[in-house]
Amino acid sequence: MKKGGASRCLPAITLDPCGDETFKGLDRFGRIIDIRWQTEPRQGQPTVKDRFAYGCDRNSNRLYRRNLLDANFSELYHANGASSPTAYDGLDRLQEFRLGQLNAGNDEIDANASVRQLFTLDALGNWTEFKDGNGAAWSLEQTRDRGQAAAGRSRPA
Repeated sequence: MKKGGASRCLPAITLDPCGDETFKGLDRFGRIIDIRWQTEPRQGQPTVKDRFAYGCDRNSNRLYRRNLLDANFSELYHANGASSPTAYDGLDRLQEFRLGQLNAGNDEIDANASVRQLFTLDALGNWTEFKDGNGAAWSLEQTRDRGQAAAGRSRPA
């Protein structure tokens, strides 16, 4: 860095009023990559109630949320195996959502996904089609016209 130049480092973010700990859950762009929800201990160590690890693409679109306490409730914000440039459409809009166990590469949910949703959007961002189900079958398929549900079929799960 040149003499007299401004530093590009992020300031330390403290989570406690005394400044004893520095939050290390942000990446270099200030996006959350690791967050925990915990109880305040009266004595001893805090109890972690929820903890999540996140991944984002270059446009800061969330690609996954790994549940570090219950792997069955991890989330994937794109089709299985999709590369990060194709996870969202050209306008950075979500196209698919999955809930289940995330693989080690953070790019696939197991075949037994408990929830899977597909969104098809027009150029204005309106839903033209919506599908909801588990990994194997759709329980709801809708097409839409100008924001209204045009046809909906509901199937028992």
